[in-house]
Amino acid sequence: MFSAQIGSVNPLIDVNWSGIEPWLQVSLNGTNVGETQMASVPTALHSKQSGKVLIYGSGTSNAEKMIASHSPAFPGWGIGYNDVDDVIEFKADEVSYAEVKLSSGNISTQGNIRINQTTAAPQPNRVYGNSVPVAYGSISPAGIIRTGYGITSVNKTATGVYEIIIDNSLLDNTFLSASVTAYSPGSPVICTYGTSTQDSFSIYCWDGVSGNPVDREFTFVVWAGTN
Repeated sequence: MFSAQIGSVNPLIDVNWSGIEPWLQVSLNGTNVGETQMASVPTALHSKQSGKVLIYGSGTSNAEKMIASHSPAFPGWGIGYNDVDDVIEFKADEVSYAEVKLSSGNISTQGNIRINQTTAAPQPNRVYGNSVPVAYGSISPAGIIRTGYGITSVNKTATGVYEIIIDNSLLDNTFLSASVTAYSPGSPVICTYGTSTQDSFSIYCWDGVSGNPVDREFTFVVWAGTN
């Protein structure tokens, strides 16, 4: 009679158990004293399913639970699952800050989404880093920001001249568009722009008939560049 702990001398960590039918052969002083096929035990059969995670045993209305936690000290940080809503949640201190709806694929977040890829050849149904505006606004004739996004300040430097400073730097191939939102009938106004500094540009408005500078309300949009 004898006993041995398999793997105590030569570790079995590199054995691909899923690709073989293992047998155990016992030799005593070079003499084969028996062979037997190694069978599975219940815990080993459970480990066979370790390639996937079963969150619940059954049902579709189970209580919400964490499926991956940071640590015992921070159980509310990690990934949770809401079975009733079919939502995977990304949580911090038990609060869901981002969600993926499995039945629709919709993604929601309480933060922002950063897209690093930019392109000069956009494809349909794609969003790129340079396909969203980095600043836009509606400016009054006096140079007051009526509505705005990404604007640091607006300075009216002369009649029909408005210097606009934005929060982000203008790239070499940034695209900017400006348009007049209010004008007197029969007196068209034209607005153009020119880059002043790395983070500012000027809007110039003048009367389309006389060619004289005029103060006028206008809107603008700045699109990110691709470099």
